[in-house]
Amino acid sequence: MCPKGLFLRLLSGPDCQRGRVGHAIQQGCHDAAFDGFANEFVQPYAGRRHAVDRNCERLPGSHMMMQTPFFRQVLILLFAILATGSVFALAYRAAEGELSFPPLFWWQLFTGNGAIAISGWVWSLRPGDLAPRFFLISGVSTLVFTLAVAGFSIGGTLYSAPLRAGLLMINQAGAILFGIAMIGLFLVYPARLPHWKRWLAAAASIFSIWAILAFTGVLTHPGVIHRITLTEMILIMLVLVFQYFHSRHDPRARAILIWLGGAVAIGAGLFIVTVAAPNAFGYAALVDVRKAFGFFLIIYLGCAAGLLRYRLFDLGDWAFRALFYALLIVLIIALDTFIILVLPLDQGPALALSLLIVTLVYFPIRDTLLQRLFKRTNLSDQRLLQEVINTAFAPKDLRAGQWRQSLQSLFRPLEIRLVEPRSDLVAIGEEGLTLYLPELADSPALELRYLWNGQGLFGPSQARTAQHLVELMRRAEESRAAHERGVSEERIRIARDIHDNIGAQLMAALHSHEAGRKDVMIRESLSDLRNIINNAPANAELISDMLADLRGETAERMAASGIKLDWPAHPGTSAILMPEHSQALRSLIREAASNTIRHARASRFSFALTDEDAQIVIVLADDGTGFDAAQFNTGHGLPNMKSRARLLGGEIRFSTEGGTRIVVSIPKAVSRTGD
Repeated sequence: MCPKGLFLRLLSGPDCQRGRVGHAIQQGCHDAAFDGFANEFVQPYAGRRHAVDRNCERLPGSHMMMQTPFFRQVLILLFAILATGSVFALAYRAAEGELSFPPLFWWQLFTGNGAIAISGWVWSLRPGDLAPRFFLISGVSTLVFTLAVAGFSIGGTLYSAPLRAGLLMINQAGAILFGIAMIGLFLVYPARLPHWKRWLAAAASIFSIWAILAFTGVLTHPGVIHRITLTEMILIMLVLVFQYFHSRHDPRARAILIWLGGAVAIGAGLFIVTVAAPNAFGYAALVDVRKAFGFFLIIYLGCAAGLLRYRLFDLGDWAFRALFYALLIVLIIALDTFIILVLPLDQGPALALSLLIVTLVYFPIRDTLLQRLFKRTNLSDQRLLQEVINTAFAPKDLRAGQWRQSLQSLFRPLEIRLVEPRSDLVAIGEEGLTLYLPELADSPALELRYLWNGQGLFGPSQARTAQHLVELMRRAEESRAAHERGVSEERIRIARDIHDNIGAQLMAALHSHEAGRKDVMIRESLSDLRNIINNAPANAELISDMLADLRGETAERMAASGIKLDWPAHPGTSAILMPEHSQALRSLIREAASNTIRHARASRFSFALTDEDAQIVIVLADDGTGFDAAQFNTGHGLPNMKSRARLLGGEIRFSTEGGTRIVVSIPKAVSRTGD
């Protein structure tokens, strides 16, 4: 059983213990439901287990607690609360307690706190990576410049001139820092560009000096700050272009650029077009700057969508679901607060009303976004079964090609590679870039690379679908193999019966000197041929009756060949044989007689039966030349006789001294005693 509690320890435990926990999960978990989680989050810690575990031994308990993602998220939340509270405190002090809160004030608070909540959530889970660090800096800077403007919204006219100038400077510095952070983010993510440190240092230095010159009054143009942000946006676009060419052969990186880069281009681009660019060239903004700050929220929402669909920053579905629940809590609190402030309701009815609104509005919107934005692909069992049937029952030389064609149709990978077999189970590799499939359908082990033509990554859902497909294919292959075995056995049975029975009967008819008897034997042969083809069962019969008919047939054949027959008229047994056993014994005796006629150059053929306690022993002998043991397995006759003996559950022995002697032992269990 998979130790699911270990996953909670991985998320809530200190970083220095996550290697040990990740290693334990890898060793003890084989639950398919957690395979995707392990591939995207456990693997990075399991690989460096020993290096980080030693650090734990030197840390006190309080320091270990500070290393947990939960603690980092709490720090981010406290920072956002303190920063937001400082705006209220500043405004209350200036207004001496009498304040109004316009709608735009709440919109700016929502934008800034939403930005730092998303960016801080990402950083708290991957604090050691450069990309989340730059992303966090962008969120902090967004909070800073939105709160500065929010302060103006509620008390700007009451502030002193130095305080207004300070807030304006904080707003402008936050906007410039946002641009520098985004440049740094795209210099290192999804791939680190060559000499990224030099480029970042140069950009940061230029924009910092430019901002200092503007703040100190050296540059006096009223749109100088907007020119800085406009230049930053152009530079971000150039970095995105370089990233595209640098990672154009990496579908995962391309997916990241489409979502995260597109979100930045749309969000920041709209702000530049509507506010920064007009102000930079001396024109009025097309949109109120306080409203335009909402464009920056597109950046963080686009990142959240990318986190779900393409696992940006190495996170996955589990993290996005956690974000949805966090947003649900925030929305309930915000609605509850708004209803209490605006409507004359007590806390109880206000909370109930907020829960009702969330239920009726939030959940449908969430489900719609999940379905439309993230394009979940659910393959029906009918589709899978159709692909399995097409592959399993294709001709053998086309089966491997049909299997690859089915995988291409279902998952649309950019590449399907032949790999060495390493497991009987489907497995995700390279953090979702590849999906391993075991040997199947006359095909070697395969590796699918780059899901959906390079636009997605393999996750637990695709792994479960592929495993289900593999299991269906194995069952279909077993059914096909059983069918082919049945067909082969039926062909062998027909060929053996025709060789042993029809051949012997036609040979007897050929040597018969009586025209009437010849016609009867040919009609009987045709009747037997129909029975052989249709595998028509007959009734159980006495061995004595079957041998009586066979004795007359064999006598005619031997007489026509000038061979004397020694076969007692009464075999001395009352055993009864089932139809298939009776047919097998008849065919065996006919084949022995045919071999004597065709090959032995004998003058005598004899038949003897002994009914013993546990078995019936039949001896067939002639006085001919015998046969060469080295040639025993050539042709069909002697191998068919051995096959008949096995069907009877008995044994057959051959000897060639002084002619051919065949001894057949049939256990009584095959037959039953007649009444």
